Amino acid sequence: MKALLIIDMQQGIFGPNDISIPNAPTIVHNTNILIEKAIRINTPIIVVQHHTSKGGLLEFGSENWKTHPQLNLNNPELIIHKDKGSAFHGTTLQQELTERGITELIICGLQTEYCIDSTCRNAYTLGYSVTLVKDGHGTLNNNHLPATKIIEHHNIVLSDYFPVVNANKIAM
Repeated sequence: MKALLIIDMQQGIFGPNDISIPNAPTIVHNTNILIEKAIRINTPIIVVQHHTSKGGLLEFGSENWKTHPQLNLNNPELIIHKDKGSAFHGTTLQQELTERGITELIICGLQTEYCIDSTCRNAYTLGYSVTLVKDGHGTLNNNHLPATKIIEHHNIVLSDYFPVVNANKIAM
């Protein structure tokens, strides 16, 4: 059974008016396409939210911690809270997937080189069938590389292990 895993699509990472993530409109749009597909055929939707300590950017329960307001996430199957990069580390995610019979994960969200990369790699090493949404993850520009290059690099590297597919080509 498949599940859509939406990682860290939180207001604080996108920044005010989505200025922090250069491809924000595309990520939100493509994630909503996947949400609609998942809802249509009853594919479980799992939302992962990162939290930081009190006063941090993603303080649990703060406005920044909440999911992006334009995501059509009315009733996800499950919400996982994490404080490390991988959605598996120190969480109940693996147990929850096992209990639901989920063996295939379609992964999208933020940030490419951190939580997306580590969750994809963990899922793969744990034996899950992984599909990374090629046009459904993003990150910030940094001092060394623009976000587009970071995303492109990860799409190439991770495609050596599992499919990296555009949102409109993904079957639920």
